Amino acid sequence: VSAFIDLQDVRRPAGDYLLRFSFLKAMTRLPLMLYTGGEAERRLCAAFPNTHAYPDNALLPRALLSEGITPTRLFQRNKLLLLERAAAACPSYPYVAWLDMDALPHPVCPEALPDFSALTDDRVHIGWTDDGPDTSLIVAPARLLPPLAREVRAVTQLDSAMKRSFSERRNHDMRVNRK
Repeated sequence: VSAFIDLQDVRRPAGDYLLRFSFLKAMTRLPLMLYTGGEAERRLCAAFPNTHAYPDNALLPRALLSEGITPTRLFQRNKLLLLERAAAACPSYPYVAWLDMDALPHPVCPEALPDFSALTDDRVHIGWTDDGPDTSLIVAPARLLPPLAREVRAVTQLDSAMKRSFSERRNHDMRVNRK
C-alpha cells in the first residue's frame, strides 16, 4: 500500500515522486494498492488499475487541521487506517505492508519479488531512522490492524477533546530538545 496526495511540506517536486512510483509499480509480482488525491489523482487512476481515491471523510476528520494538526501529521496518522482498509479489501493476504511511494530511488527488475518473510511474524514492524520511528515502511499482520486503527482513532479523539498538542509534535519537540 502506498499513497500520493497533495501535501504542503513535500521534500521533492511531484514529478520525482511520480518517477519513483513508476519504479515501484513496475514490480509486477508485488501486489500494490495506491491511494491518491489532489492534482495527480486522474493521471494515476488512468495509469494504474489499483488506484483508489484518498478518502477525505472516511478516515480521521479533516476538522483536526483547524485544531493544529498539520496535513502531513494527519496523513501519517491515517496510514494505519489506510492499511486496515487495504487489508479488508484483500482478505486473502495475511500481512499488509506500507511503503512510501518514493522509497525506490532507482529502477529495479520488474520480475523482482521483495522478500518480506523476515518481517512476517506476529509483530508490527516500523522503519527506523536516526530520528526515531519512520512510517515510510510498515509491515503488519492484517489481523492486528483493526485494534491498531482503533488506538489511532482513540488517541486522536483524546488529543482533540483535551485541546492538547498532538502527540507527534510533543514527541518530536522532546527529541529535538534532548539533542
